[in-house]
Amino acid sequence: MTETAKKKRGMPSSFTILLALLAIVAVITVIVSGTTDAVTAAKFSDFFTAPVKGFADALPVCLFVMILGGFLGMMTETGALDNGIAVLVQKLKGREIWIIPVLMCLFALGGTSYGMCEETVPFYALLAATMMAAGFDPLVGAATVLLGAGCGCLGSTVNPFAVGAAVDALSSKGIEVDQTIIIGLGFLLTVVTTLISIIFVMRYAKKVKADKGSTFLSLQEQKDAEAAHGAAAAEAAKEVKLTGRQKAVLGIFAFTFVVMIVGFIPLGDLNANVAGFFDNGVYDADGNTITQAWSAVITGLPIGQWYFDEASTWFFIMAIVIGIVGGLSEKQIVNTFITGAADMMSVVLIIALARGISVL
Repeated sequence: MTETAKKKRGMPSSFTILLALLAIVAVITVIVSGTTDAVTAAKFSDFFTAPVKGFADALPVCLFVMILGGFLGMMTETGALDNGIAVLVQKLKGREIWIIPVLMCLFALGGTSYGMCEETVPFYALLAATMMAAGFDPLVGAATVLLGAGCGCLGSTVNPFAVGAAVDALSSKGIEVDQTIIIGLGFLLTVVTTLISIIFVMRYAKKVKADKGSTFLSLQEQKDAEAAHGAAAAEAAKEVKLTGRQKAVLGIFAFTFVVMIVGFIPLGDLNANVAGFFDNGVYDADGNTITQAWSAVITGLPIGQWYFDEASTWFFIMAIVIGIVGGLSEKQIVNTFITGAADMMSVVLIIALARGISVL
């Protein structure tokens, strides 16, 4: 087989890998069923219906991912994120190297809290141009996004896609899980790996800025990067200002994620005083609700007791708020939300297929 043919074949897609795993699990059930009565051999119908049943079983997670996609799409439409990063670069002029730890910590926070991974795709092109404008190369931008979010996902604390899905799967089988230990270990892993990654990326960035010849990119790749991001890099170097609406949108964006993160953390299990700070409900001596907490009025449950349904409700509401504050029209809000949700459909289908393996 020629080298060109090998490159064209590439790696199998996630869907192909998951379908292969589904088939392997089905075969295993047939083999094991002959040795124990605890396992029933999977039929052809079980294999074909497993993804559908998996989607039904993972519906809260899938809906959350779609709504989150709509929320992020709304943020992108307002231009607040792009301009916010550009303003940050301007403020660090002469000290551009410090944008790396700042952004990597933000991406790590997104990874550890809600599994920020696929959502980082738009940032690669943006930061490639930003880092070129700062005197680095596109690899610095890519590493900032990939390692930042990757370390966060690696040390997931309340990440609903990893920790949440795993805890839910264990709880459904009657296995109790100590969330405090999970959060503590995840936090430690996130901090340590992010710190190591920051040091690595900053050292490479300093080397590239001091000597352009030290880049890992070939001459052709450097030319391609200049052609692809040169104009954007020049644009990023220009004076950019955040409008009042964009500042408000960034504030709402930060508030939304802080509330979501706290909402998933079992505050009552960690510290009663902390739980009371976020849950402003009024209760009688028997614990009956007199006045609901503000979050319970919106989602049905107070902060600290949230799960996918509550988080989905919260992001749906805040997506609309961001659209209104960002000055989008009613038609723009609807179309932007639908487009953002549609962008996450591949992720949703992978979750459904993966859950189908569990169902089988």
